[in-house]
Amino acid sequence: MAGDFEWVDLGPSGLRATAIRLPRAEMGFLKHLYESWEGVAITRTVATLASTDEIVAAIVCTPDFEAQADAILIDHVQRSAADFGPEALPSSCREDWFLREWS
Repeated sequence: MAGDFEWVDLGPSGLRATAIRLPRAEMGFLKHLYESWEGVAITRTVATLASTDEIVAAIVCTPDFEAQADAILIDHVQRSAADFGPEALPSSCREDWFLREWS
């Protein structure tokens, strides 16, 4: 699993994002985990997977925090009993989408 998360460029701001598939119940902890590393990254639910109790979450960071955000994610996935996996970031999730959603 380590290294399976693909970080993509979101646009002119230089923000980077990766997506992860996880059980809905795990999102609160993932969000709390990144918030405890103040300034590293933010998380956002970007999709709900039909007929399952799973979601797709995006982790968004600046390029200078990408390695740290990736290390946090890999460590969490390796330590957790929950089923996590890399997921393609939905094509609609680009810089303007995140800005619209957060404003």
